[in-house]
Amino acid sequence: MISSKDIEEIKIEPRASDPDMYDLHLYLTERGRKMWIGLSVPNRNTELAFVVDGLMYRKFIPRMLYDDSTRDIIVDGPFDPATAQEI
Repeated sequence: MISSKDIEEIKIEPRASDPDMYDLHLYLTERGRKMWIGLSVPNRNTELAFVVDGLMYRKFIPRMLYDDSTRDIIVDGPFDPATAQEI
């Protein structure tokens, strides 16, 4: 589980397949990066819940980090504009 203290910034990005919907681009702290690796490796190709403050927004399959320095990841949507801005 990753909490808000493990995320430095979240940006929204229009989805390539549907520019009216969004993906979330998370910039993680070093601790967040380690937590993400611990979350994503054992759950490769497994749907996980994206939960913020106890509210589940959607299921997603975590993307993997493939090097020792990357601290940003994409959480695939689709998230509608209001939800993406709220998160």
